Amino acid sequence: MEFAEAAERILAAEPGLGAPTLAQALEAVGVRVGVARLRRWLRGRGEIGTVVERPNLALAGRLRRFDGPRKKNILHSIDLLSLPTDKIRDKKYKLAMVIKDAGTRYVDAEALTSKTTTSTKAALQRIYRRGPLRFPQRVRVDGGTEFRGVFKRLLESKNTRVEVAESGNHRRQALVESANRTIAKRLFAAQHVAERDAGGVNREWVRRLPVVVERMNNTRNNATGITPVAAMEVPDDEMIPLKKLGRKLRQWIARDDARPPLKVGTRVRYPLDRPADGGNWRATDIRMSDPVAVENIRVLPSRPVEYRAGGRWWTRAHLIEV
Repeated sequence: MEFAEAAERILAAEPGLGAPTLAQALEAVGVRVGVARLRRWLRGRGEIGTVVERPNLALAGRLRRFDGPRKKNILHSIDLLSLPTDKIRDKKYKLAMVIKDAGTRYVDAEALTSKTTTSTKAALQRIYRRGPLRFPQRVRVDGGTEFRGVFKRLLESKNTRVEVAESGNHRRQALVESANRTIAKRLFAAQHVAERDAGGVNREWVRRLPVVVERMNNTRNNATGITPVAAMEVPDDEMIPLKKLGRKLRQWIARDDARPPLKVGTRVRYPLDRPADGGNWRATDIRMSDPVAVENIRVLPSRPVEYRAGGRWWTRAHLIEV
């Protein structure tokens, strides 16, 4: 191709250019070529700067709600929620420990006066003692000191593996953080109503906490299509049902499954959660990973085929074959 040599020189100086920008750069040196033709040429190069058909992340992201264990008490996500100081019988409650089961989406919470390891251990014991949650196979926490020491030793004594989410990676704790948002929103709404009706500042939340949690557990979940209370009644050896996929998602999966399947060892790119150097995304950042090999393949009921790459499971639409 007559433009290829000039385009190679430009990309050597400025790797990662897209087809429109590259077309302008070529025109500046006297070479005119259409954007569509450049896009096809770049797609064939198979490098970091390649302009490829981007995965439909808007639809693919909707499948993430179905990720994770499909049985109860396999994985629990735990976090502390900071709340206004509520004084009851000379005790000042400032925090709530929130636990969410990944399989059933069941939530439980316990008020705390401090964030010491002794307090978090006692709250954990109270939650698991009253049920229906019990010590799971895995627990996911953040790197806070309140989840170390006697707290961690208690879990390890029950043969529960503790997974610590890396700093700044909120997706690892997204499950329990969504519960935190719902709890805080409803508690603050109740405080606002109390302040409006009675006047003055209202900081009460400890007595309302069990009511809010009970209402959450009796609300139909978008992922399972049933309430968390109903999901907890599923026997231990049975899978938690998944909500029927919508028409758009089914059509997208059908198109995705029509593509040739990937094999273990196939080189692919997957979407990055954040820039490799940290911080926020810039307009020029490449938002796909470097090529990696597919590590494994799994097929689960009511789900598209999934491929493990970069330590995570992806659908075919997430991945770009290189």
